[in-house]
Amino acid sequence: MKRSRGLAAAVVLGATLASPPAIRADATSTSGPASPALADYLQAAEANNPALAAARHATDADVATVARAGSWPDPQLSVGWFLSPVETRVGPQEQRLALRQRLPWARGTAREAAARTADVSRARAEEIRATLRRDVAQAWWDAYLLERTIAITSRNLELVVDLERVVREKYRTGEAGRLDLGRAHIELGRVEDRVRGLRDRVPAVRARLASLLSLPDGSSLPLPVDADSVPSAPSSDRVTAQVGPAAPRLATADARVEEAGARRALAGRASWPDLMLGVEWIRTGDARAANVAGSGDDPWVVSVTADLPIFRGKIRGAVEEAEAREAATRSERRRTEDELRAAAESARVDWADADRRIALYRDGLVPEAADSREAAFAAYRAGDATFLDLVDAERLLLELSIEEERARADRGRAAAALEFVTGRDWTGEGIR
Repeated sequence: MKRSRGLAAAVVLGATLASPPAIRADATSTSGPASPALADYLQAAEANNPALAAARHATDADVATVARAGSWPDPQLSVGWFLSPVETRVGPQEQRLALRQRLPWARGTAREAAARTADVSRARAEEIRATLRRDVAQAWWDAYLLERTIAITSRNLELVVDLERVVREKYRTGEAGRLDLGRAHIELGRVEDRVRGLRDRVPAVRARLASLLSLPDGSSLPLPVDADSVPSAPSSDRVTAQVGPAAPRLATADARVEEAGARRALAGRASWPDLMLGVEWIRTGDARAANVAGSGDDPWVVSVTADLPIFRGKIRGAVEEAEAREAATRSERRRTEDELRAAAESARVDWADADRRIALYRDGLVPEAADSREAAFAAYRAGDATFLDLVDAERLLLELSIEEERARADRGRAAAALEFVTGRDWTGEGIR
């Protein structure tokens, strides 16, 4: 029994060591994606990425300052003792106790300004999230293109191996010359080298994805093999209509404008005098003389103190500075909107161009190149085509097949760019 338990424990331990551990960016993050689908990569990136986590923590910090900015100042309590009692008719004043409370006029305005700052932080976090999603999606499509290129080139290598075997057979029978055999060997070596070069790029692609997901170097990430479904490009009118407050960069610009307006209002409140209300109690001893009316009575003092904002230059300077900053943020907002409209149209055009190329290669060029390759192979076997004709047909099919996959990747990258610009998921496949 003990021996079987020991064997079971060894098996469990071996399985634990053999399986990859859960990769975590910090104590609260999740592991990497469970599948090569883009949605899984986006979800893992949002859970792990430290830049996004930092932005969200900064938002929490700014939100926490809102209550502090709008709170009342702490009251002031002072206690004093007369080193030499002040003699009055009703007795010596020995001790005093005072309580004061400042009443700031700008308390609500300060809270509003802090709230707008929190809005900027919140919008900035969303912009960082959108940037992360775009970067992950584009890296994912780069990985997809590499995987598909490796697969297509590997299939081409198998065809070249078959071709080299045919040439060898023809060379043995005297139907092909030494020149064709040498060219076959050269072509085989060239394609083998291309496959090795493509596979050598896989670690770099994995490292880029791992950095976006905040996973350790060398993490065994599953790379995509099949393309996610991406619809046709939207119309120009639809895209233009979506460049609005939902766009992350524009939302940040709007929040900065609102913050600048609140700061301008707060600067204007500096010309309003703050008040301080106070109440003071003075402890008085008994009068020295007998039968003095009010002997030992403790007096109370109520006071009102007002700041006098008579130095108008600094107030005027602060207001002018706030107004200039508000004007700058409004101009920056207009510039951002113009840039986003241009970027949105550029991404849409890239998407539409990728649609056109996919249809061209998928429905026309690639099938024709495949037929040409088969015809060239049959003709070469029959002695009606040269070896160079066959090699040209092989290379053409390879390049056109890769270009079709490149167009698919370009379409996915354009969709990711358009989502970043507009803040809208145009594919229906991502996570918002």
